[in-house]
Amino acid sequence: MSGSPEPVTAQSMSRGAPGGQLRRRTPTKTLKLAVLRICELLGLFRISVWIFRKRLHILCYHGFELHDECAFRPQLFISGATFERRLRYIAENGFTVLPLGDALTRLRSGSLPQRTLVITIDDGFKSTLVVADPLLKKLAMPATVYVTTYYMDKQVPVFRLAVQYVFWRAGDGAANLPMVTRAVGDIVRLDPSADSPSAIWKVIEYGEALKSEEERQQLVARLSRALDVDIDRLYVEGALSIMSANDLRQLRESNIDVELHTHRHRFPVANRAAAFREIEENRDRLKTAAGVSATHFCYPSGIFDVAQWPWLDTLGVASATTCLPGLNRVDTPLYGLRRFLDSESIEFIEFRSELAGFNEILRWLKQFLRPDARQMANTIGS
Repeated sequence: MSGSPEPVTAQSMSRGAPGGQLRRRTPTKTLKLAVLRICELLGLFRISVWIFRKRLHILCYHGFELHDECAFRPQLFISGATFERRLRYIAENGFTVLPLGDALTRLRSGSLPQRTLVITIDDGFKSTLVVADPLLKKLAMPATVYVTTYYMDKQVPVFRLAVQYVFWRAGDGAANLPMVTRAVGDIVRLDPSADSPSAIWKVIEYGEALKSEEERQQLVARLSRALDVDIDRLYVEGALSIMSANDLRQLRESNIDVELHTHRHRFPVANRAAAFREIEENRDRLKTAAGVSATHFCYPSGIFDVAQWPWLDTLGVASATTCLPGLNRVDTPLYGLRRFLDSESIEFIEFRSELAGFNEILRWLKQFLRPDARQMANTIGS
């Protein structure tokens, strides 16, 4: 296979800061959390629970912490302790947790139980099997895992994430740039005067243009040696890696559905044939690996266009989830399903506010005050 797949990421892993720790609360965040706690104490959460009791909640997770992923990327990963706390809250507060397909059928027929929730997990990181699966089993909760299959076959860390991780572990990127330049500058042609973020993306862009994954992993190894970063555990523990075919077969023994997420984590808007290949190859690999006939889909990085919806219909896709926040109604388009992206960066009061439906009120107010946000919501039939 030539070329590199798109990164296995969420919207939070777009072209921004290449790494980050659990950030301190900003004054705005602190104020928001205080307001939410006051609203909860005043009983407003109970009111919103009643108002939105017939809407469908869909939660979205990505990776789970095996070592230090929550410090590296708190908007993408979540610790086992935090995830278990979420699941116990769901179990103790009157939610009905259904498989995705069952929930959508009942939503459309008007027979959805009050306070129904679906758990989805994107990408198929190996930590899904190691961390999430035992917790879901313990609490007897079903879930859907959308798996991208390119790295399932390779069984190495996702290249873009690995590069970012190495720079993050190295610490002060600016101070280390001379070492990076000496290590990879002859092939990547780094500008010695470049700042750290631009140097990181230069390395990533160079690597993603290479013809083989072996060459990309060699570049990661070269970079880690230059910055004196031990990356052995990424390979030994499977951190930042996607589940293998054997992992998927183990996962299928649980109450977890394996569904579509494209082969190379991309679903091009302007190339119908390429988009079709992505889903068809993804579906074939999942069928071979886990014996599943996948029909539900998740847009890579949440990027989509309504012009793609007829393509999904032709491909026999039953539903598609986005990264847009919100609750789902009986008339929400099946190819524009909304979800709440949970992670270690989400405070528990924010999680409770979402499950109470109070965040939906806040989103409505935001759309009312911002016409551009309202137009986006109307576009997908909110």
